[in-house]
Amino acid sequence: MGITACMRTTTRTPAYRALTTTASTHKLQQAYVGDAVASTARWIAAARARESERHDAVFVDRFAAALAGEEGFAFRDGQAPIAVSRTKFMDDFVLDACRRGATQVVNLGAGMDTRAVRLPFPRGVTVYELDKPELFRVKEPILETMLRPDERALCTRRVVPVNFDANESWVEKLVEAGFDRSAKAVFVLEGLTYYLSQKENEVVFAGAASVAAPGSSLVLDMVNGDFMREQNSWHLQDLRERGCGWLWGSNDPEGVLASHGFAATIFDLDHLSVVRSRGAGKPPSIRAVPSPRGRIHGGGPRTFYVTAVKSAAVA
Repeated sequence: MGITACMRTTTRTPAYRALTTTASTHKLQQAYVGDAVASTARWIAAARARESERHDAVFVDRFAAALAGEEGFAFRDGQAPIAVSRTKFMDDFVLDACRRGATQVVNLGAGMDTRAVRLPFPRGVTVYELDKPELFRVKEPILETMLRPDERALCTRRVVPVNFDANESWVEKLVEAGFDRSAKAVFVLEGLTYYLSQKENEVVFAGAASVAAPGSSLVLDMVNGDFMREQNSWHLQDLRERGCGWLWGSNDPEGVLASHGFAATIFDLDHLSVVRSRGAGKPPSIRAVPSPRGRIHGGGPRTFYVTAVKSAAVA
């Protein structure tokens, strides 16, 4: 599935315009994250806001426009083709994992994600959000002005600021925040792997493996190596110019995760589609066909969603 170019003009959604009617909310939205990679989280929030305003929206995120702010809507006009299917795919995966017994959600590079305050989790779930301190300095005041009691009660939400650039151990921070190594967890790496080098991704996978109880799961999105070698990619060039260039892709995601004790299933976006609501009793869904096991994913640029289950302890 290709990633298309978007116009650089900026438009405002009705939700965004409504939120800027008060001075206090407007001031919060003017705050800038100040980090090129972290600012992409506001871009994706803007894309979620645009989807949320459709009459046939696949999901509704009432926080998205405020979390995007001007910074998010100015980034490719808040257009991100991958955001709709990725949000729905990961929403469904996370909820299913929790309904099957996972009591912890670990959102690595959480960005402006809002699953902790919009998904109907089973009772007793704790969601850990890990990201850079400068991002949470923008995100948390905005959420505080908007959250209702029922949204706060959806789960136990724990914010874990971590300075990845200073090589702080996210595993240590996670455990200090109360993570239980003996309980099943689901790890979410949404929009993260692209911005890390191969070595940094391996460190993240190894860290997850080191604290994940058997039966824990993982979900991520990524591209293959062929995608990263595209010489004339407007998408890659634009991100480099913005200071948030992509760094990694792999033609063998199944093999990469197997080396850390995770049995992976690969979903090529060329064989995945969004099915919008078709009336009462027919909610929106994702139609996806998993790739054959052991397949090497070359032959041109490709984008994947990957799910994986921790099969055994890794020494």
